Amino acid sequence: MDCGQFNERQVDEMVAEVNQSELPGVSIGIAANGRVVYRKGLGRANLEVPSVLTPSTGMRVFSVTKQFTCLLYLLLCEEGRARIDASVGSFLPHLHPTACRVTVQQIMSNTSGLRDVNDITWQLEGYGRQATTSQLVEMYRHIVDVEFQPGTSWRYNNGGFQILTLIIEQITGQRLSDLLSKRIFEPIGMIDSFLRPWDTDFTNNCASLHMASPTGFDRSYLGGELAGDGGVVSTVDDMLRWLRHMDSPVVGKVETWALMRSPNMLPGNVSTGYGLGLRLGRYRGLDAIYHSGAGLGGSAQVTKVPDAQLDLVVISNRSDVTATSISSRILDALLAHTGETQTTGRDQTLDGVFASLQSGVVIELETRGQRPVASINGTSIQLEWTHDGRLVASGSWADRRIAIDLIGDPANPRAILFEEFGLTEELKRMLTLDAPRMNEILGQWGASNIDSSMTVKQSSDGLELESRGQFGSTRYQLEGRAQGVWRTKPNRFGIAIVFLLQDSKELLVSTFHTRHLKFRRLSRRSILRARREGA
Repeated sequence: MDCGQFNERQVDEMVAEVNQSELPGVSIGIAANGRVVYRKGLGRANLEVPSVLTPSTGMRVFSVTKQFTCLLYLLLCEEGRARIDASVGSFLPHLHPTACRVTVQQIMSNTSGLRDVNDITWQLEGYGRQATTSQLVEMYRHIVDVEFQPGTSWRYNNGGFQILTLIIEQITGQRLSDLLSKRIFEPIGMIDSFLRPWDTDFTNNCASLHMASPTGFDRSYLGGELAGDGGVVSTVDDMLRWLRHMDSPVVGKVETWALMRSPNMLPGNVSTGYGLGLRLGRYRGLDAIYHSGAGLGGSAQVTKVPDAQLDLVVISNRSDVTATSISSRILDALLAHTGETQTTGRDQTLDGVFASLQSGVVIELETRGQRPVASINGTSIQLEWTHDGRLVASGSWADRRIAIDLIGDPANPRAILFEEFGLTEELKRMLTLDAPRMNEILGQWGASNIDSSMTVKQSSDGLELESRGQFGSTRYQLEGRAQGVWRTKPNRFGIAIVFLLQDSKELLVSTFHTRHLKFRRLSRRSILRARREGA
């Protein structure tokens, strides 16, 4: 990108709506041809004291942390203290054989197939639970089932990076926080970056996280210890140093960086678009290296476009402004001359609920403002029509390798073919909701391998679900979506949980990251026995 043609005012105009001195905001940094051309903080670092955001303000980068954790493990491999193909069981043999057989490379590439214990506890026990990394990893002692067989598909897994945290600390005998600082941050010059396990810990020069509410903003935090999955606090200035460091690394050998920046391949030569802690894709026809992160009250996106010699960092400390959307807006403007693969518009209204009892996937198709949208297990993603009549994920979801084909009458398809990372399955249209059968889900349900239970009852507001586990409990209102299909009202992330009744005794629970989690209906005898044991 030509630095001489960079238009600072154009970027200012694109983010003008968050340039509010009395509200939380964003911090943005742009570098072109190795030179910083834009660095600004917009808005407040927190609302309690009159401090403003700056490019040197510490902010949570959430899952951007994963690339640092992966690099740290690979540094141990360089020294001969670890192997990329080592099994989890060689370090943590007390875990269930299901977890022990997985390799560290599969953990780092999100191809392990393990259940994501972070997702399970967040969704079923609430975001306020105060579980430590060790406590979460202990759950893998009892989880026997998987999302898929290791190496056969891709699914994001924060719990895997909790495992990786303990493995690194066991090899070195040191805390992850100390290792990240000494082995990565200090040598690169990222002097304001560090691991912050708990959001409730007071830290100087660190922005607060803010959830939007009808009355303004509330300070809200993810409960639980954050580690190699999403615990790093950094600044725009430091993250620009990190992206520049990728051009000529002083930390990590050439072979190490080649591993991190190479997409993992699935059977059938299907690319995951994910290396080791790094996403690898295309933007406007150019190769891009990037990663996003999000939590309660904030988000982050770091992007490197090597062919354009462009680095971009966006970090937000408010829930209603996502770093990903701002990044896309800026990239579209800066790379407008490069062009991109175009999809085609199509005047067709979509609707219907489609499900598979085999995988637990539930997809609701609809049209919002003339744009096709799919809600996949409670998470809405944007779609686009291709020239050959397929629906594909677009925008920030394009890297998910998702495609949908309609089967039968396009105006009223009897089924759809759902493709994700080269794997295809048929989802049948579910019958329209039959009100008299709404009560089929009432009662108590349990999943012993995750030590979790759910109670569904009728309340004055409709169906109510209370879910309880070893770290806490949470409540949801349930909405009937089709016969045998329910979902929770979207949570503060805009994510819902989907429930699919397989038969009168088994309920399949799914989120975007967790699928086909089986809950069995509890008999009166088992409920009484559990109460006695609890007493």
